Amino acid sequence: GEAANSCLTFSYDLDLDGVLDTTTGDERFGFRLRNGAVEVRRLGLACTASNMPGWEAMTDAGVTRVTTLQFTVDKVDAGAIDVRKVTIALAGQSISDSSINRSLVREVHVRNNAYAP
Repeated sequence: GEAANSCLTFSYDLDLDGVLDTTTGDERFGFRLRNGAVEVRRLGLACTASNMPGWEAMTDAGVTRVTTLQFTVDKVDAGAIDVRKVTIALAGQSISDSSINRSLVREVHVRNNAYAP
């Protein structure tokens, strides 16, 4: 029920053992927009999963309503390497004063490029 591209999931080898852990110390993460709040993923749940216990609010929807969270993933073919970046658009407004609103767009380069021979 949320806007398209408002969820991004990823994994990260936190313990540097070369294995994607999916049980104790789950290394699958993500961010999504849900009911006017930005949530962070725990336990590797899908974007469509209910909030608890796998998704936790990062913002307080009672204070700030997040109106936009959109992720655009782009990759540039650089021969055998795919260089990837994510553009993040975020906007919100104060619950107590709707004249207070902010938005930003940032481009983040993914540190690990993909080898694609």
